Amino acid sequence: MRFLISGYYGFGNLGDDALLQIIISQLKTRYPHATIDVLSAEPERTAHDYGIVATPRWDQAAIRSAVASCDLLLSGGGGLLQNATSLKSLFYYAGIVRTAIRAGKKAMVFAQSVGPLDFLGKQTVRECCRGLDAATVRDAASKALFAPLVPGTRIEVTADRSSSTIPSSRSISSRPGSAMKAIRSCSSASARRRIRATASPR
Repeated sequence: MRFLISGYYGFGNLGDDALLQIIISQLKTRYPHATIDVLSAEPERTAHDYGIVATPRWDQAAIRSAVASCDLLLSGGGGLLQNATSLKSLFYYAGIVRTAIRAGKKAMVFAQSVGPLDFLGKQTVRECCRGLDAATVRDAASKALFAPLVPGTRIEVTADRSSSTIPSSRSISSRPGSAMKAIRSCSSASARRRIRATASPR
């Protein structure tokens, strides 16, 4: 099993680094033989700090190769699907999701706050996330905004959940797609509050 994680990683932000540490720890516990690849602004440092594989987030050829090699793309956490920061940022993160879906890979939006999105932002998310397998979002407002853009995709609000539900390795060892049914949250509610308080805008 090979996971590819797309998010705001490698920029030295404490909140995002804390979230990445939690996600990696959970995945390593559940999937001790899995390979974890992270798209990072500083891939060498990220690989060293977390003991995983890292891919340079600005290298399009490397990103395509990482997507082609993965079984499951996790896009998150944080506020990636929004264009309050910039439309360019939204194009980047949504584009990676679209690349994975077009490559026939399982793709999940994970532990995200969605929005704000203007008309063009909504159109971008609708187009790029068509075919998304599953999503977990941090609040009801995110679900209300996201759901009409990805009809047919299962979306769960995980902000108030206290237990991790990343699936066991046995549950997806022969069926990678079943991970979509089981990944629900990546940390305790208190940890998510700390992460939310320190995470930077994209």
